[in-house]
Amino acid sequence: KFISSSLSPESLNNRWRLGEFKGGSDGSIQIKGALEGFEGVAFSVPFTIYGNFLGKDYPIVESVANLTMAPSPINLEISLNRQTDYVARVGDKLTYSIQYKNNSGIALADVAIKANLVGELFDFATLETNALVDSGTQTFVWNTSNVSNLRLLDPGATGEAVLSINLKPQFPIQRLNDKNFSIRFNVEITSPSVPYYLSASKTKALASLETKVAGLVLVDAKAFYRDASSGILNAGTLPPKVNQPTDYTVHWLIKNYSTDVKTVEVRAFLQPNVEWAGIVKSNLDSVPLYNEMTREVVWALDKISATKGVLSDPIEAVFQIKATPQSSHIGQYQPLLSETNLVAIDEFTGLELISSDVAQTTLLPDDVTVGQDGGRVTP
Repeated sequence: KFISSSLSPESLNNRWRLGEFKGGSDGSIQIKGALEGFEGVAFSVPFTIYGNFLGKDYPIVESVANLTMAPSPINLEISLNRQTDYVARVGDKLTYSIQYKNNSGIALADVAIKANLVGELFDFATLETNALVDSGTQTFVWNTSNVSNLRLLDPGATGEAVLSINLKPQFPIQRLNDKNFSIRFNVEITSPSVPYYLSASKTKALASLETKVAGLVLVDAKAFYRDASSGILNAGTLPPKVNQPTDYTVHWLIKNYSTDVKTVEVRAFLQPNVEWAGIVKSNLDSVPLYNEMTREVVWALDKISATKGVLSDPIEAVFQIKATPQSSHIGQYQPLLSETNLVAIDEFTGLELISSDVAQTTLLPDDVTVGQDGGRVTP
């Protein structure tokens, strides 16, 4: 920020007209300004002297002033859920902690802390804080009116301000590029008291914490007896009968929300007295494979793009199984498939994402043609 200079600038506070230079002449311009930023941040301020010849400017000499932000007299740190590298998930409860310490060597009067949340995932209805809240600008203030020790912060004194808020349970995805969500918490602490060694109108410190939000991938397992839409014909009777095989189709559907994921695997085990029928389909090149030794069905996918299945049809695989009820199943629903589990790697955060769906039985809740008793095993 430009404050003043010994020679008035010609325009935009960054151009000075010096007139003619005679041989051997010299001079100086003093420019006063203020830099604002985080500790350790480097600034480069380039300077160029131009000469005008025949109505056109030509650079004569160039130089650069390299500046680095020194530590503020007030130490300011932010943590989220007591971590500085926390990765959030939708629905999380987040607790931000602002820790401050007076390192100025003098007592700081009328200290004020101002913070704001940036991001569309915050659920402001869940906000918990003792700060003064401006809901219109999502700004929070701690000062002498609500924190008594901010009236005079002695040298070496410390304190903490806390704010808790939940993330929304769902991603606000409306377009294909709605991906890789992050949230940010910006904090500023100020006092009108200024140490003797600073040339400033006030003592000030800034801090910011940006947090990535992990993606969400969901798997949905469904089993059907009548499944014309899949193009697979299931043979056998329903209700199922003891020692008589009946075919079923199992659908695995995957929805991926806000991040690209890789190394995706979906797994489930066939239950006793259930066999792999050998018919399998998918709307991708990859299809589920059956391991006869382990009786496990595995569907491996290299990568799924963000919003796949949210703004488009889900990824889907279908496979047929054959179940033969035993006398121990009479009056009950025969187990068909174990719990389905999905594991993937989030490319945005590097975290492992996990999803699961319930085991499948002859209850067949997703097959609307089968009543509640239609899947009970009969003699």
